[in-house]
Amino acid sequence: MIIVEGGVIKSVQKEGLPQGTTLEVRSLFHNVPARRKFLRSEEVELGHITELVSKLAFTHPEVGFELYSEGRALIQAQSARRIEDRAYQLLGSRIASRLVRVGRQFDGWLEKGSLAIAGLISPPDLTFSTTRHLYLFINRRYVRDKLLTHSILESYRTLIPKGRYPA
Repeated sequence: MIIVEGGVIKSVQKEGLPQGTTLEVRSLFHNVPARRKFLRSEEVELGHITELVSKLAFTHPEVGFELYSEGRALIQAQSARRIEDRAYQLLGSRIASRLVRVGRQFDGWLEKGSLAIAGLISPPDLTFSTTRHLYLFINRRYVRDKLLTHSILESYRTLIPKGRYPA
């Protein structure tokens, strides 16, 4: 366990915990007023943190994730063996139960190894008003790429109404 206050390491000690890592952050910018002015409202910043933890949880379903704020559980995702199970934990049964698993491997496309695509997609009748449920990952890392996003949206173009987005 390491306790850091105001950028100064206050203590370092061994802790007996089960395998894994526990990370707790409190009052992150309490002594940095110059940074505080760049922060938005507490709700907006909490939304960003929740989104980040969700993305990390999607890429590592074998790891359990919990996120609390003010003593309230925002994310409780136990370790899972399948991405479908993680989708239930993070998106809820209404969305996750409708997602369709996709996957394909392309051999001979790369000099070294092959290219594999795998994931979950929504059927054309399950759409949203924003791209909030559109997650793209490459090698277990979240990416925000206009070309990839455009390709996905283009594949749905004739299937879903304009201004609607898939998961």
